[in-house]
Amino acid sequence: MKNYFALVFLPNSPTNEKALLSKWLIREQNEVKKSQALFQFKVGDQEQSYTSPISGIFKAYLYKEGEEIETGRPIAVFEISEEEQKQALEESLGKVITPDEANQGMSYVEAASIRMPG
Repeated sequence: MKNYFALVFLPNSPTNEKALLSKWLIREQNEVKKSQALFQFKVGDQEQSYTSPISGIFKAYLYKEGEEIETGRPIAVFEISEEEQKQALEESLGKVITPDEANQGMSYVEAASIRMPG
């Protein structure tokens, strides 16, 4: 069985509540390694790269380039191993989603409705 995971945006600085997604650096269906740059984002005038905290297959973007993203909100969908999923859940990196949610492509509007446990 495939494991799908909605990765949340957790920037290095906890004071960054919102950022502008500048550019995706990967494409759907690409294999992603832990610590690989996923996208660039901007806070104020400062451009930063966001690195993946997990390894897996990148399945879907949940935000488009140029959109504002919020800390703690799902940003992308990955297909990951069971071991990777367990670690990601322990580190509160996102939410497990069903194959149906992943197969439907989860538009960024649908993703915005996913709430992480507080």
